[in-house]
Amino acid sequence: MRKWLWLGVLVVALFAVRMFFALQTPYLSSDESYLYVRGADALADGRLLWFDALGFGGRLWLRSPVFEAFVALASFVLPFSLAVKVVPNFFAALVAVPVFLIAFELTRNDRLSLAASLLAGLVPVFFGGTFNQLSPVSLALFLFFSLVYLWMARPIPVPLFLVLLLLFVFVHPLSVIFVLGLLCYFLLQVIDGQAVEPTEFELGLFTVFFSLWAQFLVYKRAFLVHGAGVIWQNIPDALRSEVFASISLLEAIVLVGAYPLAEGIYALYRSGGAQDRRVNVLLGITVLAAGLLWFKLVDLLTGLMVLGIVLAILFAKWSDMFLHFLRLTKVSRYAGVIVSLSVVFALVTTAVPAYALVQSQVRQTITQEEVRVLSDLGARGEGAVVAPVEFGHYVEWFAGLPTVIDAHFLLRPKVEERYRDVTRVFRTFSETEAVMLMAKYNATYIVVPVGYPDIKYGEGKCFDRVWAGNMKVYEKDSACEVRVVS
Repeated sequence: MRKWLWLGVLVVALFAVRMFFALQTPYLSSDESYLYVRGADALADGRLLWFDALGFGGRLWLRSPVFEAFVALASFVLPFSLAVKVVPNFFAALVAVPVFLIAFELTRNDRLSLAASLLAGLVPVFFGGTFNQLSPVSLALFLFFSLVYLWMARPIPVPLFLVLLLLFVFVHPLSVIFVLGLLCYFLLQVIDGQAVEPTEFELGLFTVFFSLWAQFLVYKRAFLVHGAGVIWQNIPDALRSEVFASISLLEAIVLVGAYPLAEGIYALYRSGGAQDRRVNVLLGITVLAAGLLWFKLVDLLTGLMVLGIVLAILFAKWSDMFLHFLRLTKVSRYAGVIVSLSVVFALVTTAVPAYALVQSQVRQTITQEEVRVLSDLGARGEGAVVAPVEFGHYVEWFAGLPTVIDAHFLLRPKVEERYRDVTRVFRTFSETEAVMLMAKYNATYIVVPVGYPDIKYGEGKCFDRVWAGNMKVYEKDSACEVRVVS
């Protein structure tokens, strides 16, 4: 009974710490968050935002609005600006529950399982990437690891598994990683010469086909338009390297936690030949996540989040193995103290980079000045806006104006051409070229966010600077146009 009480305290503590950092700014720390803000706001008003009239000047937005529905429901009891922070942090804090259950399944040790839960909650890429962002990833990770635990449990609680699976497949494409992880698990079972239980096989087969069918149902039009390219979300080649990036080994180690990474990998190595089906589940997910990251088939942050949380669980397994080893040595009387120090070291080496990443995210959050400028721009009049890709959703939410481009590319034609044109607007020295490009997309305003280099033709005849603070806004003179004389 006490372990559940301590687990509850841990979840509340993680939620409180997350909210403390999230409330250091009234705004969210990512541009993409405001796409989901608009979706949740529409649901709260009784509308479903299938057609987005602002992004790219108008487009279909393919997704399942399950996560937005949770935010919309929360907004009935909380201010909307608070609901968009509470809901993702609530689900992110709840990830500690399935992590505890999985770690306890592996170790049968309450304290080490609680330590793994805390460690998972502090994984730098997970904490820093979800504490002030509105994204279904936080809910998806909770469902992902809940399903992993249910798969490990014996007997498998099939009704609960199916209910969570039904929710999971319509929340986030992360369900595809879960399905592929199950296939890796079956392969490892065969390699180890272990029999696959009939219930496992039947449930696994259903999970694979149902999950793939659900993804095709949601993204059918995207599959038909983009084919296999839907994996890369139709992102322009010049941007794809940033989303599906390669990072140095040192950066990856920092993002997932150095000490848990080392000991988690060692735990997999030591347990690999033990023919333990529970370890094979985690081994399958680890190998799969690492492989998808290596071949750039999953976005960097999501892949590292899964990998970091799995390694936090495996750290509990390593600590349990280390504890049993120490009890067989001459320092057996100090075994508990040594393992406790190891846990503290793991927590410290994980919490420090997590804190640094949080502070970096807070500093990069949209500023009060930028919000005020965008709000004034929205009140000024109509007209499409040319803004950097990573600033488009900010414009759509705070200004309520259509953008030439934003960071959501599915179902949009000629994204390479559009991205090049927007880049040229910001880099060209020619006012004539800028006027031609603005006319091509029927755009009126150019927004230059804080920290971006100013345009070179801002003092020309065809562009008026309507805001000249740290953030700059230019309006094209409607009388200016380029005519081709034959």
